[in-house]
Amino acid sequence: MEGGVSLSEIHTKKDTLYGLELLRYVNLEISKGTLERVIPIVCSFNENSDFMLECLNKGAADYLLKPIRPEVAKTIFLHVHRTYTSPSRSTEYPRSIIRRFSNLEDRLDEIFTKDKWLTNTIIQYYTPSLSPLDIPNFPRLNSASEIERTNILKKKLTDWEFDSHKLSEDDLMRCVVIIFEHAMELDELRELSISTDALHRFLLAIRQAYHDSNPYHNFTHAVDVLQAIFFFLCEMRLLPSLFSAGYNRRGKSSNKQRCRPNDLLRDSDVFALLLASIGHDVGHPGVNNDFLIQSQTPLAQLYNDKSVLESFHVMTLFNLMQKYGFKIYESEPPCETKYSEFRKIVVNAILATDMQLHHKYVKDIKEQKSRFESVDFNPSQKLEEEKNIIIGALIKCADISNTARPYHIAKSWSNVLLQEFTCQGDLERKLGLPVGPVNDGRVSQPDSQIGFIDFCAMPLFKSVSELIPEIGFTLNYLEVNRKTWSDKKETEGDNCSLRHNSSSGNNSEYYLFIYLVS
Repeated sequence: MEGGVSLSEIHTKKDTLYGLELLRYVNLEISKGTLERVIPIVCSFNENSDFMLECLNKGAADYLLKPIRPEVAKTIFLHVHRTYTSPSRSTEYPRSIIRRFSNLEDRLDEIFTKDKWLTNTIIQYYTPSLSPLDIPNFPRLNSASEIERTNILKKKLTDWEFDSHKLSEDDLMRCVVIIFEHAMELDELRELSISTDALHRFLLAIRQAYHDSNPYHNFTHAVDVLQAIFFFLCEMRLLPSLFSAGYNRRGKSSNKQRCRPNDLLRDSDVFALLLASIGHDVGHPGVNNDFLIQSQTPLAQLYNDKSVLESFHVMTLFNLMQKYGFKIYESEPPCETKYSEFRKIVVNAILATDMQLHHKYVKDIKEQKSRFESVDFNPSQKLEEEKNIIIGALIKCADISNTARPYHIAKSWSNVLLQEFTCQGDLERKLGLPVGPVNDGRVSQPDSQIGFIDFCAMPLFKSVSELIPEIGFTLNYLEVNRKTWSDKKETEGDNCSLRHNSSSGNNSEYYLFIYLVS
């Protein structure tokens, strides 16, 4: 290989990392990305064949008996060549030639190893290949030259006319870092003790796990949704403004007989909602659930055709958290209460973005509003259920927020969405699948947008605005945009098709709506 190969022999004692424990540790660091261009090879005097096989099954590239003969040492470089020219070290699960289990612990250890292999294989199949994370070149926010740019981005983040399409890749990353570092200043989140490098490494991993080739479901969309959630939380006084000199979180309702949805959310819930927003579409393949189900992909079969992509996004996000050492509540075992509750919030938030469940969520939000209006309502009796409805309402609004942005922003999102619909339509034709009406231009763009606002967006935003009044400002944007589309329809006529008109707007999930009711 270019630059040559450096061999380093590591000697350890039994009172430190030793043997298989050292091998596990090295492979863990390699998976996190903290060890790069490292290939573990075991060198030992132990001639036991079972031990040799166990080392290979634990991730060793080879097992060499000491003393190492010169002719053997000369061929070690071949492992370097094989590792860096193969697609992935984990694409094939290393199977034992002799499968012997002396006890239940050994058998479960192999099961857990296979589980990790299966998870990594699925993620590697659907997500882009992750290149080494270049932390030194991460866009910084604290240098003198960056301060002015950072302040400009902060102003953009506090404006509902935020347009992520007009930002560079570095500025998108800066926006994400600004929001997360700002949120981690909340009192309850200070205990997380997440280092700056760990945060940056994790956010870079999320960035890389989005497909740039997707016209719509890419990192730019993820940042757009994150900003919408951030804006909502600031309006609800659950997060301080980026420019506030001091911050007093809005207290509980003064009316002892009533509480508000805002009162149910803690700082950790706010952080979980931000995390779910930036990761809600991670690894998105650029086609929707219906395509995956109709084409009988392994992913659809794995999740039994239910919330296929959303379930995959959840798995990918938590895998990245584990792989890159983004540890939430590190002092507690994974099964303890705080982590368990945090994970449930993130999982339920991402699953709520499944548009197949849209009308169910709108119904649940309306029913919750009625409960909050009751003087006898005590949300603590079913706190988790009530909280999930509120969080689901917020992320659903954020996910389709481009419909409720100023018209010129909604229009720019339509341009890239149209490309993604067209690509899926082409794939459907090639595979002999039914082509969705939006994907082949059978529905005019003004009609599709008006229909989406009338049947999906407006019912959602109206019901959420009644539950959370701070979201009510979006209704005027929806009404203006609907009128604009109506005027456009009259001006251009019904021959303005989705496939050929790229100068209008639509929502990312409207295909699902049309397909379901057609």
